Amino acid sequence: MTTIGIIGAGGVGAGLATVLVRGGHTVLLTNSDPSSDRLAQAADAAGASAVNAAAALAADLVILAAPYAAAVEFAATHSEQLAGKVLIDATNPLTADYAALTVSGDTSAAEQIAAAAPQARVVKAFNTVFASTYANADLLEANQFVPIAGDDAEAVETVRSLAASLGFDAVAAGNLQTARFIEPTVLNLIHLGFFKGLGTNLGLSLVRV
Repeated sequence: MTTIGIIGAGGVGAGLATVLVRGGHTVLLTNSDPSSDRLAQAADAAGASAVNAAAALAADLVILAAPYAAAVEFAATHSEQLAGKVLIDATNPLTADYAALTVSGDTSAAEQIAAAAPQARVVKAFNTVFASTYANADLLEANQFVPIAGDDAEAVETVRSLAASLGFDAVAAGNLQTARFIEPTVLNLIHLGFFKGLGTNLGLSLVRV
């Protein structure tokens, strides 16, 4: 059993909290207002504990599930506390209309978060999974493809094993720069789900022959 701190109690953070608790982990959930009813309700629904940032950062590993800009700010502000921690970046650097990324080309959200907290062991994961997956038994059982990227091989394997234990087809995809390829992948899902009307009950599959 692992103690996992999740920064962000929106759809992704609360959803991950739910499946992680179901998987036997202790989950410490926080957001920008640790005393809010919203956080308390999300934690209660997930079976997690509503805590402040300091408590979440004391966990065995930490997941950034806040909006991208807030996640970078959090990483920079808490850089010292994140030193040596496995830090899972589940963010997507999306524009306000969800139609594009705010970073691309020669960098990625994951690399920017790593720059903000340079001693953290940053691993990109879970950003290609719609929040609705965590409440949909059929999607959870569909063995969705989850690419994992990071510069620390041990941290990558820790996160890959965690994702696999939740039922995902988790694949180590490369170093942290690989996030430059992983992050745009979510635009395909968003385009199909939101702009082509397929909804959010869909995910990725990696076919091997």
